[in-house]
Amino acid sequence: MAHFQEYLRANKHQVTYIGADIVPEFVEASARKYPESTFILVETDRDVDIDVDHIVASGTFNLIEGEYSAHWSAVREALIHLFSRCSISLAVNFMTDQVDFQQDEAFHVSPAEVVDFVRRSLSRRYTLDHSYMPYEFTVVAYKSERILRPNNVFEHAGR
Repeated sequence: MAHFQEYLRANKHQVTYIGADIVPEFVEASARKYPESTFILVETDRDVDIDVDHIVASGTFNLIEGEYSAHWSAVREALIHLFSRCSISLAVNFMTDQVDFQQDEAFHVSPAEVVDFVRRSLSRRYTLDHSYMPYEFTVVAYKSERILRPNNVFEHAGR
C-alpha cells in the first residue's frame, strides 16, 4: 500500500498521502513506516468517506467475490462511489481478458467493457493504458470535461 508513497517521494511529488487497505497488517506496517501520512483500514469502498483530489485503486478488484456478473456489478458500483469522492481523477487497474491464461477466481475483464462503463457512467474524458504489462491495464477517469475553444481540446488543469 505504501509503495506508491515511496514512488511519489522518490519523484519529488509534494502530496498529502492517504492510503487505504483491507489488510490490517498492511495498514499497520505502512503507518509505522510513514507516520506523517494517514492510513485507513477499509472493508468496502463505502469506507472511503473523505474527499480527495486523486484516487488510485491498484489491485483492488482483481479477485472475484462470487459470480463474475455479480462481481462486475459490485465493481461498477464501487467505481461510481470512488469517483464521487475525488475532485480530479480516479485511476484503477484491472487484469485483462486479452491473455492466453486466466487465473481461477481472478477478475479478467475486457478493456473495452471497462472503457464503455467509464464513458457512460463516469466521464467522457479518460485514458486507457494497456502498454505496461501483458496482463493488466489501467483506466483513468477525469472529472473535468471542460473543452477549451477554439482548439477543441480538454482542459489540462489538475491532470
